[in-house]
Amino acid sequence: MKVVYRELGATIGRDFHPVGIGATHRLIKLCSAVLLVIVGSTQFASKNSLAGTMDEWERIDAQCTRITPPAKKIERCVKLLADSRIPRNYLALINGQIAWAFSDLKQYSKSIEHKLIDISLAQDELRRNHSTGDALRANLNAISGRYEELGMFYALDRLSRLVERSDEAHKSAEQERLSYLSALKFNPRNYKAYMRLAEIESLLCDSLAASSHQDTALKLAVQADDDRAVREYKYAILPTCIPDWRASRH
Repeated sequence: MKVVYRELGATIGRDFHPVGIGATHRLIKLCSAVLLVIVGSTQFASKNSLAGTMDEWERIDAQCTRITPPAKKIERCVKLLADSRIPRNYLALINGQIAWAFSDLKQYSKSIEHKLIDISLAQDELRRNHSTGDALRANLNAISGRYEELGMFYALDRLSRLVERSDEAHKSAEQERLSYLSALKFNPRNYKAYMRLAEIESLLCDSLAASSHQDTALKLAVQADDDRAVREYKYAILPTCIPDWRASRH
């Protein structure tokens, strides 16, 4: 799955500034595919960090995470949220699943709403657990991944609005940028977040910041021995600045 993520990331980096409705729709499909990979890895991390019985996990897996049709997934997952027997530490994961299902329906504002709930609950759980060492690092990395996923939801929202509502697209772009910055607060070595940040900074016309973030992403990928990411970042061409967005930042 990581291979698919990196390859799609390279495509998105090259073509991030669409020139028409058809290109926008293709980019939305690409971003959705990237999100599918992020969701899969986040779900795996969440499952392994949850404290609960196997019966509880199997029930949530069967009644929420493994449901495929988006509308049905939302219905089943929301029903679980209303069940007082579900342990609190599973609520973040369930909200994350709802966020993904709404994105599949192209209701990105609802995806963002539930991803923010997911993040808030995960942070609350982190504060209660007082984990240390490897467990703490794993939890921090998982929250970083959640913020990266939030940024991708904002990217989908931005792309869906760009052709007809540039002002709304710009608002989503700014929130996307903040999401990647938040991801880096929880994991300063998240080179994927650095590369996504470089792309959005380039769209927002801050070429110096974009170049710096791309360099950092490359350096961290080298240190992580991620050869595929290194090749992608080394030759990535950042998207073109949107002039209307440059004026709004000064």
